[in-house]
Amino acid sequence: MDTNDPENQHVVLRVKGVVKKVFQTSSKAALMGFVGEDLKKKIVITNQLDMPVHIKSIYWDENTDDALKEKLGTKLEEIEKGRKYAVTFDDKEQIKTGNHSGALVLKTDFEKAKIRKIHVRVTVTAEVMVYPDNLILPEMLIPEGTTRSFSKVIKIVSTRGDSLKILKVVPSRESIVTKVKELKPGKSFRCTLTIRPESKTGKYHEFLTFYTNYTNYKEIKVEIIGKVKVIPADRR
Repeated sequence: MDTNDPENQHVVLRVKGVVKKVFQTSSKAALMGFVGEDLKKKIVITNQLDMPVHIKSIYWDENTDDALKEKLGTKLEEIEKGRKYAVTFDDKEQIKTGNHSGALVLKTDFEKAKIRKIHVRVTVTAEVMVYPDNLILPEMLIPEGTTRSFSKVIKIVSTRGDSLKILKVVPSRESIVTKVKELKPGKSFRCTLTIRPESKTGKYHEFLTFYTNYTNYKEIKVEIIGKVKVIPADRR
């Protein structure tokens, strides 16, 4: 703080106090699992004040990911009136793979803390990962009056266990030829595909279907998106 006192132009004020949390949670609201697994967790919320605080209702914060708002159920339970509560999270529907976050709002009857938030994080991991999940091809140049093939590689990896089997690969066109090699038994595979598009300028949109022995991944589709351009023969 600046003053007009020549001998004490700068004064430092030190303020001490105690900051007390209204609620303490038994654990973080973090849920993790693989596709197809039930996601469920119960956390206990304990009042840290010397007076009773009642949680009247709970609801999702408006900035919460839609996947949580729509598919992660919540249930409030009173354990000890004004002192202890529990919130149970349970997926109502399958949540898509990836990381999802948000906040659950606790509405209370405490004037100084009418609203409190619990940060929620959900991670759903796919049992099988495909790299890339969609195959984007640059412009495929084909000299006029000829045909040309293009080769690409797709990798399939099991993130859970080592019993994955690629039963077959079915392309949407016979002009797409595939060859699968097992890199690590039951764990990783490489699919080399050779694409021979029609010698005709335009968009190219096909797909591959991988059939596996995993219940939740009986069929895995990979889109192949690109563009074909036929060029004069003297530019080949």
